[in-house]
Amino acid sequence: MSGGARPLPVRPQHLELLAVLLQHRVEFVLVGGVALQFHGAAHTTLDVDVVVAVDADNHSRIDAALLAVDARPIATSERGTKFMTRLGELELLNTTSGVGAYEGWLAAAEQVALVGGLRVQLAARVDIERNKRAAGRDKDTAHLVLLASPGRDPRSSVVQQLLGPRPEQPAPARRWDGVADMVERYRERYAVSDDEPLGAQPADAEQRRDRERVQRLADSVCRAARDTR
Repeated sequence: MSGGARPLPVRPQHLELLAVLLQHRVEFVLVGGVALQFHGAAHTTLDVDVVVAVDADNHSRIDAALLAVDARPIATSERGTKFMTRLGELELLNTTSGVGAYEGWLAAAEQVALVGGLRVQLAARVDIERNKRAAGRDKDTAHLVLLASPGRDPRSSVVQQLLGPRPEQPAPARRWDGVADMVERYRERYAVSDDEPLGAQPADAEQRRDRERVQRLADSVCRAARDTR
């Protein structure tokens, strides 16, 4: 997709978050779920993942960008830090499985145009595949399948299987979107990769509680849709 316009599945707030990083001249390569979307995979994601250069100057630019989006850290690991911002979740990675640090991703990255003339360094498909194979989690395997068969829309198939079609009226549509996000978050958190919206009944007590909560909300969306017919 070198040099082309961004694809429609990317959420507006994710594009705005990328724009803030670019406007503050942060050096990064876009990886993760949003990169999958740019490569044509019909993948839904709730956060933006980027691999950043770790020099002092770039850290100063990162600090300024984080301040601009009201960021606060919510998780830290040896790979990097995840933040909650006013535009959603942002994960800043120092290193990754299979490809390594910023320089490893930058070598084959391609520039892709965003709205407003900004250009983002997009991870190469081959590097994303290398990273997913090295990470080896269930969700990484599912991402490799999406890369191999772009165009499948999980929201229209898996999520609508649970919630039904998205309402046209603004208020019910907002509630539908909110519950759809919760379904997607549940699937991502527990690496649900099959076509059953919430997967099999889990044995783990915490996951079972989360599943029941999402199911109740989904049932309420379906009831509301029936009541308006």
